[in-house]
Amino acid sequence: MEPDWQERHFLRFKAPPAENGDSPLSIYIPDLAEGPVTLLNFSSGGFLISLSTSPPEPPRPPFTCSIWVHDISLTEFKAEIVWVRPNEDDPATWAVGVSVDMPEDKRDHYASLLTAMLNGDRPEA
Repeated sequence: MEPDWQERHFLRFKAPPAENGDSPLSIYIPDLAEGPVTLLNFSSGGFLISLSTSPPEPPRPPFTCSIWVHDISLTEFKAEIVWVRPNEDDPATWAVGVSVDMPEDKRDHYASLLTAMLNGDRPEA
């Protein structure tokens, strides 16, 4: 089940629109999908994605994900599925809550990249 908003540690934002066909924020989870996953919303602590097939219900072992903010790559972070449910907005897909585990200094860097992106700036590495 999706956690209550009061349990969230990080503010969530709606997924940014693609610019010239490229999204400024891309998430790659090879264990769940080929290519970038469909991002619905995000925070510096995790994200909500949409998948065309139901992933295994939690608990399941952590997996590796890569995060791209524009052309800056943050790679090899451990992530885990925290909940799965049918996607109410698109019944042919599954909504999947994913929590990302990263060291605090990396999370701070990721948060600064997200802030720049949200402010319309192109972040620098």
